Amino acid sequence: EAGVAAAGVAGAAAGGAATEAFVPVTGAPEVAVEFTPPEGLRPGPAGVLLDERVSARHVSATLVDLAVRGYLRVERTGDDWTLRWLGTPREGDELLEYERTLLDTLFAGRPEVRLSALRTTYAVGFQAVVRRLAEEVTRAGWFRRPVPGRVPGGPRAVLRLVLPLVALPILLGGGGGLLALVGAGWSVVVVLAGLLAAGVIGYLAWRALPARTAVGRALWTRLTGFRTYLETAEAGQLRAEEAAEVFSRYLPLAVVFGLTKRWARVFAALAAAQGTPATVVWYAGDGDLGDALDDFTTRSGTALSATAPSAARGASGFGSSARVGRGGGGGGGRGW
Repeated sequence: EAGVAAAGVAGAAAGGAATEAFVPVTGAPEVAVEFTPPEGLRPGPAGVLLDERVSARHVSATLVDLAVRGYLRVERTGDDWTLRWLGTPREGDELLEYERTLLDTLFAGRPEVRLSALRTTYAVGFQAVVRRLAEEVTRAGWFRRPVPGRVPGGPRAVLRLVLPLVALPILLGGGGGLLALVGAGWSVVVVLAGLLAAGVIGYLAWRALPARTAVGRALWTRLTGFRTYLETAEAGQLRAEEAAEVFSRYLPLAVVFGLTKRWARVFAALAAAQGTPATVVWYAGDGDLGDALDDFTTRSGTALSATAPSAARGASGFGSSARVGRGGGGGGGRGW
């Protein structure tokens, strides 16, 4: 089968090394069920690989991942959520640049922060995280073109949509009038108008085409296979003694896939069968675990990405002296 040499995805993550493999250059890749995610792949880059853009959900999944890895604790406080700085990662754990930026801008020297306090005040910090995440994925070589470093939406997105619709008739009318003045026939005008319209449509179609490279396509295939597993997995497929660890390890990707509630139900069913509560060490709160975590990821995405007129003037803690480094020790929101 025709193919091109591409970096294999076993152990390939953002910025990671890869081995040689062959992937098809035509047709949709065959997707087999994967019972484990690609080694070293973190939820933020994984979400960008799937969606071909950065979204607030990818940042929410990163927050959950950082909690699982020991950097923070998620607590439900009434109708709000509190993120409490711990700074106790597992030995050998290393933050990527977008993760450091997220923690730096989020806590900014504070031992804890409530999501309600971040609404409409975190826009600058959020866009800094988005830029770093886009840079991480671009460096990995998963896309033919750089991933945009801004979350689409808002007035600029509307302007980009409306401007071509307004500009095209103006260009056609102005061009037609100019050609009429120099004596060209309307047939010429029609031909040029058709060529211009075809060019615009072709450009928009090119921009809409999947931008993954062979490496990105191969990794996307494995990631999609793992999504199939999370969509179909049942409690009987998990070993009781590993349930909490496996649940937490795969939860950030379940957030990316939109399967938070389903994956939590699988964990809860296994816990109920064993007569134990469905709890994890990095989360504190009452009620159904799946509903709670789904609410957290939804609210955190909304709070972190919300914008306000004042956001452009203040950095919301970005650039604060409190930095998250690569070393160890410390706490209370002052780095580790």
